[in-house]
Amino acid sequence: MVKPYIVTFFKHVLSSDGHDFNALQEKIEICADTAGQALEAAQQRFASPRGIPDWRYHADSVEIAADLHGRVHLPDDRSLHMSARDSRDLRKTSRRRS
Repeated sequence: MVKPYIVTFFKHVLSSDGHDFNALQEKIEICADTAGQALEAAQQRFASPRGIPDWRYHADSVEIAADLHGRVHLPDDRSLHMSARDSRDLRKTSRRRS
């Protein structure tokens, strides 16, 4: 069953006063059967217009949340935030289940 997801890309940067923070790069709304499929499609949509082969050139982490009628929900009411490496693991898990 296709569900809507919101996939958000962040870049870890230092502020002018030297503090770490996650700078929003792009937020993509996408429909997919699983979070892993949503992640993979959003990564392609993020990278393609930038002319880069891999989304990790412009972002360090990604957050995935199910979007239910304009409200973001996951079973524990938190979104899934992961590093670039963790996102590869989610895609692999999703493919095994399909």
